[in-house]
Amino acid sequence: MDATQRSAPVENGGSPRIALGGADVDLMTQPEVVHRIIARAHDLMAPPLAIASANLDHVHHFGASGRWRGTQEASQSAGLVEWLTLLDGEPLVRHVRRVTSQDWPKLAGSDLIAPLLDAAEGAGMSVGFLGGSPETHAELARRLADQRPALKVAGFWAPERAQLEDGGNSRRLAWEVRNAGADLLFVCLGKPRQEVWIAEYGHLTGARVMLAFGAAADFVAGKVVRAPSWVSERGLEWAWRLAQEPRRLARRYLLDAGPAYVAMRRDTRLLPGARGVQRGEARGPAGEAAALGEGTAEVPTGRTFVCGEGPADVTVVVVTYNSADTIGGLLADLRGQATDLRLRVVVVDNDSVDGTLAAVAGQTDVTGVRAGGNLGYAGGINVGLGVAGECRAVLVLNPDIRLSPDAVAQMWTRLWWPGVGAVVPKMLGEQGEVSKSLRFEPSLTRSLADALLGNRAPGRPAWATETDHDAESYCYPHAIDWATGAAMMLREEVSREVGRWDEQYFLYSEETDYCRRVREAGWSIWYEPSSVVEHVGGASGTSYELGALMAVNRLRYDSSHHGPAHTLGMRAILVGGAALRAPGRRQSRATLGYLVSRRQWDRLPAATPAAGGSKTSGAGRLHRVSEAGAASPGRRLQAVEPDSSSSAS
Repeated sequence: MDATQRSAPVENGGSPRIALGGADVDLMTQPEVVHRIIARAHDLMAPPLAIASANLDHVHHFGASGRWRGTQEASQSAGLVEWLTLLDGEPLVRHVRRVTSQDWPKLAGSDLIAPLLDAAEGAGMSVGFLGGSPETHAELARRLADQRPALKVAGFWAPERAQLEDGGNSRRLAWEVRNAGADLLFVCLGKPRQEVWIAEYGHLTGARVMLAFGAAADFVAGKVVRAPSWVSERGLEWAWRLAQEPRRLARRYLLDAGPAYVAMRRDTRLLPGARGVQRGEARGPAGEAAALGEGTAEVPTGRTFVCGEGPADVTVVVVTYNSADTIGGLLADLRGQATDLRLRVVVVDNDSVDGTLAAVAGQTDVTGVRAGGNLGYAGGINVGLGVAGECRAVLVLNPDIRLSPDAVAQMWTRLWWPGVGAVVPKMLGEQGEVSKSLRFEPSLTRSLADALLGNRAPGRPAWATETDHDAESYCYPHAIDWATGAAMMLREEVSREVGRWDEQYFLYSEETDYCRRVREAGWSIWYEPSSVVEHVGGASGTSYELGALMAVNRLRYDSSHHGPAHTLGMRAILVGGAALRAPGRRQSRATLGYLVSRRQWDRLPAATPAAGGSKTSGAGRLHRVSEAGAASPGRRLQAVEPDSSSSAS
């Protein structure tokens, strides 16, 4: 067992704790849990308490490799809720007993609900149930009235999944719960939805304690039959539940549980008992403290941008190339965002020939920068950062982005959560569809699966795809590996610490590389679905050379971050994927040629800097941009549909 300590857990101001596969678990007895919950329900000064159950499914979703990793910790560090994650699931119980040499009990939600209802009835507290069907609620209400007539029931809520996935509807639901006055709220939405919903909206419900207990309400209502004791004692409760609900639980127990178990065995660490930071205190990776969501020094009074050397909250860097048709709409949207935040706008033009900078020149509070050549996306961003001025955050945008009314403000709010270094928004296509813009870190297994399957089988596990196809991932905020770089907000200190964008990537993979460096610096990257942008030009145009550049830059990225053997494997996968599709696709044949012959890479689109500097106009001033370049490559760059033999950024 790697990375496992076998000494007794340390206690430091709280219950003993242990990390299993990257998921933190509190080690407690049932009386301790009940006492803790009832005490917190009486404590109006402390943040609300959220209870979760840790089993292999929890490790799969919230562990170090899980889609929702860090979600609980982030809401706790922000002071919204305090989490208590209890030991559940026989594999975890046996593993922890072996590691600690102590007999820790299994604390399933279905076992805790009865003593908690008894304690609430005795203390005169009200309870509420969120999740489950109206039929289950009707039976549950009948049984509670018969068995616990003195128990105060604040209400039952049976939201549809679509309601939970909409931010506005979820907030209204939370306020309904608040108005009902539930002290204890049983959130029975199923894992991971219930924990993710609590992390984002739980503090709005007014409940002092929220219990993410899955099917607990179904058990109490008699809708689901508990496994016999002899089944549970032998660690076979999973088989019992699988036999009852095979279609719903097959993937959980037959596909996801195995890798989660391996992750738990490989990474087990004993933790101190102290938890979290207090409300209003945000801590970055270096331990510095800052006010959470600290406001601006001076609230803007109009819809103009910051000019000259004045301080800004956000410097917006827009890199253009023949963008005269779209830049005006983006600037208008940005003006609509300038009422609550002080924005400085820098437009870096990569040698357009369609009058892009002329369209900008009439707006004297916009800084227009002639790059003096076509430096590519990364090169254009670096030029813009050179004239970003004093600011607290940098927002990088494509010129063909349109912004919802509060898109910038929502990214700004999320950016100041503890440890968050970058934020990306929800991205829509031109027809209003949600773009699958979230990505997992490239790996050999993901690349191989993408090469063989392409866009087929979108429901495959995360280890077998680079694109996050799960619809629920686009409904809730969470930490990500990286996302398409059309819109990204960064703390200024992160931009300064991570440094320049890597200009070896003329187009594609530059954001993959930059996001990796952000994570390696100790910061997290978050997806914020309440910030919505539309990528109006994200699917236009085709180019065989640009399609090949996607695959070639994946090799460049791999060689920058892995050894020769790994890069050789990546090349073989990309070549195989292109060869598999070459008979029917000209794009794949072109890509295959470039992958096979490195000597042809010089023919691919690349930066064309000039020898001298260039002057830039904006706000009635001239800025000197060093090493900006002057020559035009004579090539119009357009987005292309990703070749299925490689994952495009």
